Amino acid sequence: MKLNELGTGIDALYSLREARLELERKVKEMKSEEYTLRNDILLTLGECGLAKASGGLATASVRVTEIPVVEDWDLVYNYIAENDRFDLMQKRISTVAWRDLKESGELVPGTVAVEDCDISLTKSSRS
Repeated sequence: MKLNELGTGIDALYSLREARLELERKVKEMKSEEYTLRNDILLTLGECGLAKASGGLATASVRVTEIPVVEDWDLVYNYIAENDRFDLMQKRISTVAWRDLKESGELVPGTVAVEDCDISLTKSSRS
């Protein structure tokens, strides 16, 4: 991009981002409607004692799976350390906590700082 095209590029980026954000707002509304319908269907199936039901386009079946809920993190951490089961953890650390430690002078072993360069885009007051 040439310098004389910079303003046009910035405006194009802003317009594109605004269009994307509007679509994301619509998607969020649709997800909310999906969530409500899903819960209504599950409730109705349960009340009727049904494991599945069909409409003209699709069939909804109740699927039950187990998921973990941690009640005592100390016990979990001890188990992971004692049994070398670090596969139970997701492999990422908190950026906010890492930055706090770095700013206080403490470096977390095994990590390095990498700069992430982005653009801060705000609406111009001239429009």
